[in-house]
Amino acid sequence: MGYNSINSRFMIFSGEKGCDTSKNARKINEQCFTLKKPTNVRGRKLDLMLVYDDIVLCSAEWKSMASSRAVIMKQFIKNLRVNNCILHELREHLDDDNTIILGMDWKGLLGYSYCMKMIDKAVVVKETCKLFLPQDKCEFEDFSDTVASLIQFKAHYVDMTKKLKVKISKHRRDHFYDEQFNITPTNSRSPSPHTFFLLQSGQLLLVSMKNNY
Repeated sequence: MGYNSINSRFMIFSGEKGCDTSKNARKINEQCFTLKKPTNVRGRKLDLMLVYDDIVLCSAEWKSMASSRAVIMKQFIKNLRVNNCILHELREHLDDDNTIILGMDWKGLLGYSYCMKMIDKAVVVKETCKLFLPQDKCEFEDFSDTVASLIQFKAHYVDMTKKLKVKISKHRRDHFYDEQFNITPTNSRSPSPHTFFLLQSGQLLLVSMKNNY
């Protein structure tokens, strides 16, 4: 596992690192659907995560061209589940139900980008661009869409981190007041509702069942 630091708080983690956001959701699922008490629950491991100030912004899977279709589908669906958990946590951090995640998955030099948003009680995922990395100079003519998509990806998360910085600062002030002056904290939402998958009209719907406890 390694990371690249974009600035003092904005980092890219790569190399099968566990996602704590999905760990919280797995604990809730085990509490609701199993008789045993959840112990030693771990977060799902992803190939890459974008993190700001210990808050996960999105995750991605990067597989080799030799990977089978079955492995690819399994890993990509796992990534959607994790990004669903991340989306719910970001909605809470930003206090914004219109929060959107931009994600991507790759197989070798080919991939795709997508957007994820919660509409009513369903998380809707839609492909936004087919991505590729050129192997020959003749391919640069078709590379503009990929470049534009990657620029949009970066701009989206730079803008999100600016909003998060404001919210994090406010949260720290509120937490200080709660501890020092006994102010009653507000109730927070569940880390993530239960997630199921449905295919509908070429789009992948992640139906989220909210906890009632």
